[in-house]
Amino acid sequence: MQKKPLLIGLGIAVVVILLVGGAVVAGISYFVSQAVAQQGMTGEAPVAVLRVEQGKATVSSNGVSQEVTTETKIIEGDEITVSDDGRAAIYWDGYGRTLIDAGTKLRVNAASRPAGEKSIKANFLIDIGRTWTRIEQVLDVGSEVSAATGDVVATVRGTSFGVERVGNASSIKVKESKVTATRPGADEGVSVDAGTKLEVPQGSTGAFRATAALSVSDLQDTLLLEGDKDIADGDYDLDGFVSGGEAWIQKAIEYLAWHPWLLAQMDFSNGGDTFQQWYQGFPAGVRADIEAKNGAPNYAEISRLLNW
Repeated sequence: MQKKPLLIGLGIAVVVILLVGGAVVAGISYFVSQAVAQQGMTGEAPVAVLRVEQGKATVSSNGVSQEVTTETKIIEGDEITVSDDGRAAIYWDGYGRTLIDAGTKLRVNAASRPAGEKSIKANFLIDIGRTWTRIEQVLDVGSEVSAATGDVVATVRGTSFGVERVGNASSIKVKESKVTATRPGADEGVSVDAGTKLEVPQGSTGAFRATAALSVSDLQDTLLLEGDKDIADGDYDLDGFVSGGEAWIQKAIEYLAWHPWLLAQMDFSNGGDTFQQWYQGFPAGVRADIEAKNGAPNYAEISRLLNW
């Protein structure tokens, strides 16, 4: 997997910065260590990217909420809420996509590569709303994709399926292949085969009801029709994707590295509890120079990804 340019840029910047002086080294090193150490800035292609197709979505984690109208990297712990007039999709690197319907709220509990760059562990919990997931590649051993509500977990190897929680019930609908449905925390489950659905009343326990055939209404549902479409390989190949926040950090550090007279004006004695506080500590003139070249930073995205 090709590395993104972020860490390369950081490396070049640090080499130049080391020539400037102790205080600057301490300050920039603090920033670089924050950027590299946190889960959002690893230099690898992201496991998941959210793309907003219409309306807007809000992504919240680490006490930060980011409004998204285009796209952003998704990390474990992110809560995604799609506007009532919107629609969005999570693209899973190398594997497929989860379409998220209007008014849906869910939490991404896992987005990782447990067994190397060709593996994936992806699972999300739906609080309210509807999703449709299409996995284009059969999962490798050690990989897992699952979607859950409070009453049922759907786990797949490679399929096209929907999971929703609406009103007082959850449901799993399968268009291709099959899904294993289990109670949360249980090991044994039932198979929901292609062309069928499983309805699960809220708060129910014990054995599931029998599955039923997808109805004509189910098969004509817009979410199913859109979510079940073939996905172009390039759409879920996230190699080379760089979030706006990552790109801004890379450019800002490189710019400062090659303009050491700006660095000499800066006081890094106070790191700041948040990225915004740290950046606002820069002299106004330095910030103006950086933003004239790179634009203003997206504080919410950078703080969310860096947990800073």
